[in-house]
Amino acid sequence: MKRKKTNERAISLINLILIIAILILCVVIIFIINGDITQDNSSEIAKIENSIATQNTSKAKNTIKQNRTAGEITNVNIADIDDTNISEKNKYKKYYYSQINPIAQEMYDALYNNINLLKANQKISFSINEADAEKNFQTAWDAINLDKPEIFYIDTNKISLITQTATNLFGQNSYKYSVQPKDSTYYLDSLKTQSDVENAITSVETVGNKIAQVISGNSYSRYDKVKYIHDYIVSNVEYDETGRTNNSNIYGALIEGSAVCEGYAESFKYLADLVDVPCVTVYGDGINSAGEREYHSWNYVLMEDGNWYAVDTTFDDPIIIGNGELPKESRYKYFLKGSNSFNSTHFEQPDVSGTGQNFTYPTISTTDYKN
Repeated sequence: MKRKKTNERAISLINLILIIAILILCVVIIFIINGDITQDNSSEIAKIENSIATQNTSKAKNTIKQNRTAGEITNVNIADIDDTNISEKNKYKKYYYSQINPIAQEMYDALYNNINLLKANQKISFSINEADAEKNFQTAWDAINLDKPEIFYIDTNKISLITQTATNLFGQNSYKYSVQPKDSTYYLDSLKTQSDVENAITSVETVGNKIAQVISGNSYSRYDKVKYIHDYIVSNVEYDETGRTNNSNIYGALIEGSAVCEGYAESFKYLADLVDVPCVTVYGDGINSAGEREYHSWNYVLMEDGNWYAVDTTFDDPIIIGNGELPKESRYKYFLKGSNSFNSTHFEQPDVSGTGQNFTYPTISTTDYKN
């Protein structure tokens, strides 16, 4: 009897050891499945040329062609977007955000909501586990550039998208993404420190707020606001022919007083946003006064009659050789125009940086606005 009990105890001990071994094996398998083989891949995002709106049309178009990648990002129909959480007052301040897919939207939000980290040249991480997020990142940045001209101080060429890929025992991949400066800063070359950035932002906001104070209130109609902004830009900005660093942003236009068409259009958008005039920036080609087709940008605004109209402050501010005064009819040749008169010289480009993301612009009225 004693020998039998000893055997039973031995068998129980063996069973206990087996159970513990099985539990340990399960933990190891779970660890392996979660992935423990990690590799880091750094890739620069596709470039959005800051000089995209210069008169050097062939150079800009060659850059866009080089940046094209295979495949298309699925477009989102504006009609399918739920705008219940976006007030009517602000919906057009994120007009292009509504058109990008959820992954790109998540990247857009992470960048815009952490703009102070960009100012401080810090890393921003995304909670995204999807392959091929590079195209989505470029799409997100395109939408931000179109929606938020106040982020003028970031040089897109200086942003690096970092990819971390973890591969488990079964060959399944998981992904983590973050952005960091390619070198030491995200800034334009004209801005060396964070203090420079803050001073530049303050300068732009001071000008913008002064203009907004003048045309705010019920005594100014939407037409009054649009005309005032148009006239201010045409009167205070000169077309840049020197290729300056800030010529394609609102700092160059509103502070330095010189810009190319992108600076004109983004300044119009920035000021319109400040006074709650629904406005979007449009990219495409334009036929200039010399009859030449060049890469161009302009604006569409939504007026009180419920229709969209085109405004091109660049073409309403042509370069005058020698002394002379611009006739009134030329000053408003491209002000609140419909497609019948505007589309003969302006051609929309829905894919602004060659990623395959085609943005949808508002459909403008066929006829010009009647005040």
